[in-house]
Amino acid sequence: MRTPRIVATNEEFHQGSLIFSKRNSRYLRTVLRRQPGDEIHVLCGGVMYLVELGEWSGGTVRGKIISKIDIPAAKALPILLAFSCIRPAPTEEILRHGTELGVHEFFPVIAERSNRRPPRVKDRWVHIIESAVSQCGRSSVPTVHDPLPLPDFLQNMPHPATQLVLVSEKNTPCILSALCNQDPERVAILAGPEGGFADRETQLILAAGFRPMSLGRNILRTETAALAAVSIVSAWRDWMTTRERAQEETSR
Repeated sequence: MRTPRIVATNEEFHQGSLIFSKRNSRYLRTVLRRQPGDEIHVLCGGVMYLVELGEWSGGTVRGKIISKIDIPAAKALPILLAFSCIRPAPTEEILRHGTELGVHEFFPVIAERSNRRPPRVKDRWVHIIESAVSQCGRSSVPTVHDPLPLPDFLQNMPHPATQLVLVSEKNTPCILSALCNQDPERVAILAGPEGGFADRETQLILAAGFRPMSLGRNILRTETAALAAVSIVSAWRDWMTTRERAQEETSR
């Protein structure tokens, strides 16, 4: 059985041991159903530890660090997901399921038609991402950036090899065509607000190097489009990795 994994903060480490936060302690006890003496993996700042749990006291649990675990370097294709700021529940869906699907960085974007304009990253967003990492067994925690107006995002974002903006216009190429026709080093996906981007914004997006891509004939909600695109890119990435390994084994 796979050893359970949880994300901890630097504040939870104390001279070779851990005092888990009440939130993490509650997760260990009620969700993972861990007992004193059980071993878990703890991820903090890109470092993995094997930890033995101690007794519960006052709503928290202590842990003893047994060893540090080497994390193999991942060859995964980095996925950057930018999405128009929307209502809290759909935003949380994007963060939770995007983390499970392998997003490396989240970029909330404020467009003209965005129906929410949060000034900064919310603590709840970080908690949702960390919980998703614990649940899906990832060895890295994706970054969520402070919301930015669309022009600022386009000006300051890292420029990956492939930049895709999701649109619903007819005769737009399928998103798979942007992946199969080249070997991208990174992929950035941009999902717009309800009603799409304004014409002026579309011009800025295209000028920044984003290519219009379609997910099919239906008009999708922001959260549906964002997660569908990430799913396609993630599945394509895993398929390519499997094929490359098979080719390497065949050539030996």
